[in-house]
Amino acid sequence: MPFSLFSTKSADQVSEIESTFVQVGQGSRVVVFLHGLFGSTAHWTFTMDALGSDYRCLAIQLPLDRKEGRRAEGVRSIGELTATIDRALVSATVDSPMVLVGNSLGGLLAIDYALSYPNRVCGLVLAGSAGLQERSLTDGAKPKATREFVRSVISGIFYDQSLVTDELVEDWFETMRDRNYTRFILRISRATRDRNVEQPERFNQHLAEFLPTCF
Repeated sequence: MPFSLFSTKSADQVSEIESTFVQVGQGSRVVVFLHGLFGSTAHWTFTMDALGSDYRCLAIQLPLDRKEGRRAEGVRSIGELTATIDRALVSATVDSPMVLVGNSLGGLLAIDYALSYPNRVCGLVLAGSAGLQERSLTDGAKPKATREFVRSVISGIFYDQSLVTDELVEDWFETMRDRNYTRFILRISRATRDRNVEQPERFNQHLAEFLPTCF
């Protein structure tokens, strides 16, 4: 597979695993999950397991992993990532209005998709979304390629500190040591700057007016 896809804990609930998404559950009520910059479909494991009996849940793997081709040939804009999401949804034959759930960068992509395809989205759930209330993860400090620095950054992201595992710290640490991949990630980060929602209240009003009624 060209992407790093992860099954859910309740493997018997997984109805389909494709090259760009993992699906749990079935039915006409669709919830789509979008991970963040350093994320994967694995981050939605427990949520999808909880909802899979009542909803058709799809977690899309964005082309942001450490595959070699990402460095020079990877995506360069938010629009390209939004198009990737649309292709995955077409592949999954999602033809009814859906709820988009996005974390961090995934939140910004959910917003961009809703604005680009308002008739296809009936609700947004945003968690720490980029584009709304931006803040530096390092609080202005120069990033350091040390495990201690990585752990401090991750600890500032998670409410539940039990999720800040040695395995996760090691994964992020190896990412920071890969300079070419780090340049790619920085390129994606810079691409978010022109997609900030400067007036969230007006944005909410716009969504209320144009998004179809949810299930």
